[in-house]
Amino acid sequence: MSLAFAAVLVFSAASMGKSVSAQGNATGTEGATTTTTPLQYIANIKQLLGELQNEYNTGNYTQAEKLAEQAYLDNFEHVEDPLANAGQKELMEQTEHMLREELRQKIRDKIPADELAAFISTINAKLAEAEKVFS
Repeated sequence: MSLAFAAVLVFSAASMGKSVSAQGNATGTEGATTTTTPLQYIANIKQLLGELQNEYNTGNYTQAEKLAEQAYLDNFEHVEDPLANAGQKELMEQTEHMLREELRQKIRDKIPADELAAFISTINAKLAEAEKVFS
């Protein structure tokens, strides 16, 4: 798990009165452990995509690319198997390709911000489909 993602988890958990282990599990104040669900990872991805768009809009392409990597590596990778196991392998593969390859390439190519926003909307639509699978 990346240090930045761990920091986000710790901050998020701390605001809810929980502590977080390096595996992404939150421990409640009573000591019970809860596992991060695919829905929580999807929420993290959406948040990171919003931050990514803001960084991109200000011309901070390096940070935008780091956020794209974080969205994929630290979050979507935890959603891939549950999606495939739920019979949604095509959705998983499409979303993976968009997050892992296309998004980062578009950032490197410095496409116009409105085009990136439209692409992020497409990713968010795929993530909404994934949310329905887990809801």
